[in-house]
Amino acid sequence: MGRLDDAVATFRRVHELDAQYVAAYFMCAQVLAEKGDTDAARAELDAGMKAARAVGDDHAYSEMEQMRASL
Repeated sequence: MGRLDDAVATFRRVHELDAQYVAAYFMCAQVLAEKGDTDAARAELDAGMKAARAVGDDHAYSEMEQMRASL
């Protein structure tokens, strides 16, 4: 639908409600990258990687690390 700003706002609200929901960081970073905001996407991935480490989600950490390297 092209409502990328709404999507980012929604993911940020998810972070407020459940900062350990790791997938939301990855999906938000994807949207930010689609918008062309690579700096914000990197920052989102950094936060997501920190959250992934905190919950022991090595798979999500690895996916975000790979995405960050590609930006």
